[in-house]
Amino acid sequence: HCGDRLNEVAKLVKRYDHQHPVASIYGEAPPLDIIERLDAIDVWGVNYYDELSFGDLFKRFAQRSTKPFFLGEYGADAYDARYSVVNEDAQAHATKLLTQEIMENSAIFPGGI
Repeated sequence: HCGDRLNEVAKLVKRYDHQHPVASIYGEAPPLDIIERLDAIDVWGVNYYDELSFGDLFKRFAQRSTKPFFLGEYGADAYDARYSVVNEDAQAHATKLLTQEIMENSAIFPGGI
């Protein structure tokens, strides 16, 4: 299984490097069974491209793990499929909303996760 192989590689990295955490990116908040099976992963990342909000992404991850979590990538496509045009203003608006939500959920601020 791919997850088992990833965990093996993470353990191998740790055998030779004791000073750096091992991170892995998942396309969404990883399910609890994945987090538990990949126990050698120290830090989880998510690449998120969905809607104008992260919804409950931050809370879902916090409910599943106490390990650090980061957003590897996020944003919105500049292409507006409704009109078959590039809409950079809509992309900028979406990026602004998502960035504000990241700041509101950041652990460095009161109330953050």
